[in-house]
Amino acid sequence: ELASFGPGEALFGAGPVTAMGDPWGPKISLLNPQASALSSLADGRLALQVAFKPASGARVRADTLRVEYRTAVGWRDITGRVLANANVGAGGLSTAPLSLPEGRHRIRISVMDDRGRVGITELSVKTGN
Repeated sequence: ELASFGPGEALFGAGPVTAMGDPWGPKISLLNPQASALSSLADGRLALQVAFKPASGARVRADTLRVEYRTAVGWRDITGRVLANANVGAGGLSTAPLSLPEGRHRIRISVMDDRGRVGITELSVKTGN
C-alpha cells in the first residue's frame, strides 16, 4: 500500500529518511530525533540535529545549506525560517523545535562540498494521531 501526499504522489523512499544526491558528495545523517520517531510526532514539534560528513579530501560548505518543504505544487525553500532559530556549521545543523500541522510532511535537506558535489536527505514526517 502506498500512502500519498497529494494526487498521484507516492510516499517517497522505503522509510522515514531517504538519502540521495551525488554518491561522492557529503553525507547528511539524522542524529535526532531517531528515524523511527518521525512516523509519529504527536505534538507536531520537530527539533532536528543533523550531521554533515564530507567525502574524503573535501570540505562541507555550510553556506550552501538548503532546507525545503514539499507542498502540493513543488518544493518551497524554508532555509531562512529554519536558520532563524538554528546553529549551522560544516559539521551539521541543530534547530529549535519546528511546528508542523497535523498530517504528513516531507522535508529535504541539502548541502554542497567545496568540489561542487551535493548531498541530499529527505525526511518523511507524520504528525498528530
